[in-house]
Amino acid sequence: MKLEQIRPRLLVDDFQKCFDFYTEKLGYAVTWGTRNGPYASFSNRSDDGNPVFAMFLRANMPEYAHYEAPEGSGHKDSVVLCIPCEDVDIEFERLKALGVEFMGEPVTIEKWYMRCVYLRDPEGNIIELSG
Repeated sequence: MKLEQIRPRLLVDDFQKCFDFYTEKLGYAVTWGTRNGPYASFSNRSDDGNPVFAMFLRANMPEYAHYEAPEGSGHKDSVVLCIPCEDVDIEFERLKALGVEFMGEPVTIEKWYMRCVYLRDPEGNIIELSG
């Protein structure tokens, strides 16, 4: 895993409103994506252009077939901690051997241009391993 490259991804319901907020009000530069979503990444205007966070339309999370929203508490997922990997399948097997429970098996989602798998930490926060 590339732990030095971790960055958050906000899950949002009103993508365009949030996109405008982060670009027009807070001044972040778009590094990938458009106002039409469902995904965009942002950087500080004063840095080297590397993304510091991303935003994704919450309604698209079920495109990962094993995704399950939290039940019963009225809580909805709002942030995903994204950890890039050289090989998602190797990391999946390594962590599984250590007793980590996953939402499902790794899958390739062509629409997202990546292979990924999801798990939750002990507090229920989503972690994405992707490559």
